[in-house]
Amino acid sequence: MKFYVEKKVIAGFIITISILISLGVYAHINNRALLSASREVSHLNDILYHLERTLALAADMETGARGFALTQDPALLAPYERGADETNAHIAYLLAGNGRDNGTKRRILRIQALLEQKRQFSASLIEHSATRAARSKAVLDNMIMDSIRRAVTSLQYQKTQRLHQCKSEMSQRIWHGDVAFISLLGTTVLILAVVFSAVQIQRAGRSRAEERAALLHGELEAFTYSVSHDLRAPLRSIHGYSQILQEEHGEKLDAGGRRIADTIMKNAQKMGRLIDDLLDFSHVGRSTLHPGKVNMHDLVEDVLAEVNQKKSETLQIHVDTLPPAMADISLIRLAWTNLISNAIKYSSKKEFPQVWISAFETGTEIVYSIRDNGVGFDMQYVHKLFGVFQRLHREDEFEGTGVGLALVSRIVARHGGRVWAEAAPDRGATFYFSLPHTVNPNDR
Repeated sequence: MKFYVEKKVIAGFIITISILISLGVYAHINNRALLSASREVSHLNDILYHLERTLALAADMETGARGFALTQDPALLAPYERGADETNAHIAYLLAGNGRDNGTKRRILRIQALLEQKRQFSASLIEHSATRAARSKAVLDNMIMDSIRRAVTSLQYQKTQRLHQCKSEMSQRIWHGDVAFISLLGTTVLILAVVFSAVQIQRAGRSRAEERAALLHGELEAFTYSVSHDLRAPLRSIHGYSQILQEEHGEKLDAGGRRIADTIMKNAQKMGRLIDDLLDFSHVGRSTLHPGKVNMHDLVEDVLAEVNQKKSETLQIHVDTLPPAMADISLIRLAWTNLISNAIKYSSKKEFPQVWISAFETGTEIVYSIRDNGVGFDMQYVHKLFGVFQRLHREDEFEGTGVGLALVSRIVARHGGRVWAEAAPDRGATFYFSLPHTVNPNDR
């Protein structure tokens, strides 16, 4: 089910990203097309302006030449001279701006040729204005002007049609851009809404799961405590009656009977230790932390004196200076008891067993370590170390309940610290646990 949900989330993410990329690419292409159309509109407006000015200046040339021919007034030559000069500039601009448009370029060259003819006939009309030939030249000049007007008007019509098309295309592009922007905005809002909804649903589900887990955890611990506590009385009876059977009626039992009675006593003792460990484990999870400054060096020395009452003559324990820490002294004492007991137990089969206890500080925590030269373990099984009832060695090799390291892990976790280990088979093991410089009793 989890894999199916993850696949749906990944598929939704890919689809969403694809939609956003597609909208982004479309918006980019649309904007480029809009920019191109805008440039063409500006260019067409320039062409129409220069064509209009060219036609107006040609008309001024005609008016000036005819006026002078009729009145011989030199002042009337000014429009002619101005038109002759400025039309060249407008034609040059039109040719420069339409160099790649061969059709438009040919039509502009045609207008340029007609204007040149116009200038020549107008000049001839001015020169022969006092003769009879002026009338015939005026007729030809008028015909050329009509040709110029038709050529310019035709090109203006073509460019005006194209201008309307470009403006229509711009309007469409602007509309498409608005649609793309609104779609992109809507998609983004929808994605945010879906993500927010999913996060809220997940948070609500997680909250419910945590509440249920906490409830079940509390019920389980209460059940464990109740069962463990209630088992103590019958176990004491079993152990007591087995001891009475051995001490008071041992002579009536054969070897097999005594062996059975001894086995019953040993297993009752083992069961008692297991119940004690389970009660300790339950107590650690249920109790309130009472942190205070703990002299860790003195605490370790006390635990060593308590644990190592039957000290091996060859066992050597090296304790470095241990910095104090903020901790619940009763719980940390229990953690040290389990760690030191394990180190002594798993190094006991060495000819010269040794245990080293040390510490070092970092910026945010104090790390304590205990190392032995015992049997060690394979690091591929390190993940099993701190679980309840997890053992890496057979019981006939080393006694134990499989709860001690789980107890250490829970105690350290309640203090906001970490616990880990390093080892190699037959080369000993090192256990580390860290404690932060400050502990909030309400955090865990």
